[in-house]
Amino acid sequence: MAVMVTTEILRQTQIGYDALFAKIEAELKRAPGFLVHYSHRLADGWRHVEVWETNETANTFFENNILPLLPAGRKPLRTFQDLHLCVVKPSKGRSSK
Repeated sequence: MAVMVTTEILRQTQIGYDALFAKIEAELKRAPGFLVHYSHRLADGWRHVEVWETNETANTFFENNILPLLPAGRKPLRTFQDLHLCVVKPSKGRSSK
């Protein structure tokens, strides 16, 4: 069952988010179980939402690729929601970034 992972990072800026995403974008696109990623600004931080095939594939990617890049003491709030249905239109090789 697909899972939606919502991550909120207080005091994150767009510059900080973009810098981190640039480091992991290629690996994210190749990650087993990855389906979609999007992000937006919050009043006091940044939120990104991803859809993965399973909790396990989402957590493995986070632990191996995101946690090592986070500053000491920075702990994003992550929530998981099982999805009933997930439809993703195939990409034509372009990023919406």
